[in-house]
Amino acid sequence: MTFNWLSYLELAGDPFLLDKTSPEEARLRTCISRAYYSVHHIAAEFLENEKGIVLCETKDIHNQVIIMFRDEEYTDNRYKRIGINLDRLRMNRNVADYNGKKHVHFGDAELTLEMAKQVVDDLIGVGATT
Repeated sequence: MTFNWLSYLELAGDPFLLDKTSPEEARLRTCISRAYYSVHHIAAEFLENEKGIVLCETKDIHNQVIIMFRDEEYTDNRYKRIGINLDRLRMNRNVADYNGKKHVHFGDAELTLEMAKQVVDDLIGVGATT
């Protein structure tokens, strides 16, 4: 049995990470990072398991997954929305993980969680199992 990547999204939404009374920036950055990785892995597994697409095993896999959803010609618009939102989530994650000069606020984490949940809903809508 494979790891349940949806549990990362559940962890990202943990009240400890999103405590408004103690918005320690490290918690918010962790929330954003976990939310992105959750949906990235769910999307990658969907492409591999349901669409039969072989993905590379390098750092380029992130971009490859985004492109496969955003740029392919699917009749269901949810695929494009998944790709666009994955791209946005990756940008948020890059800030959270690599840019210490930019402050991350509660609203950034909240928006990231909402977008990640939309990606999960869209993935389920096109046939992914979580």
